[in-house]
This record gives sequence, structure tokens and C-alpha cells, in this order.
Amino acid sequence: MACDETTHLTLILEELETRISVLEDTGVIRNLKARYAWYCHDNYNPDKIADLFVEDTVWESGIVREHQNAYAAFALRTERNTVAHPIL
Repeated sequence: MACDETTHLTLILEELETRISVLEDTGVIRNLKARYAWYCHDNYNPDKIADLFVEDTVWESGIVREHQNAYAAFALRTERNTVAHPIL
């Protein structure tokens, strides 16, 4: 009986760890999107926007098809910010 209880508690703990991880990851993504939007509203600050991405980022959009780094993509970007949607 003790083995069943330990197994049950282990499963509950694993589920809670997963749920906490999802909440933490969602918060990180939400904060990243907020910083991106803030920099877009800061006259599309390409230096700060590029800092949000890894060096080998590939950007694809309706206007800027593909660039091998974020700075090149955002330096040329002219479309309006479309990250207002809060659903992650």
C-alpha cells in the first residue's frame, strides 16, 4: 500500500512540476512579447529588437522575406506591429 501511495504522490509532484514549468515559460514568452512591442513602439528600435533574437535568427514576413540576422530584418521592416494578441 505504501508503494501505491508513493507512486501516486510522485505522479502528482510530476504533474505540478509540469504545470509550474508551463506557467513560468508562458510568463517568459509574455514578457518577451511585451519588450518586443515596446521596442516597436520606440520608433522600431532595430538594435533593441535585434537583441531579443539569437544571432542566427531567420525572419520571414509579408514584406521582408528572409534575413539571416534580426538586425537586417528589423532595419528594413516597415510593416506595423502585430503582436498585440495576448493569447499564447
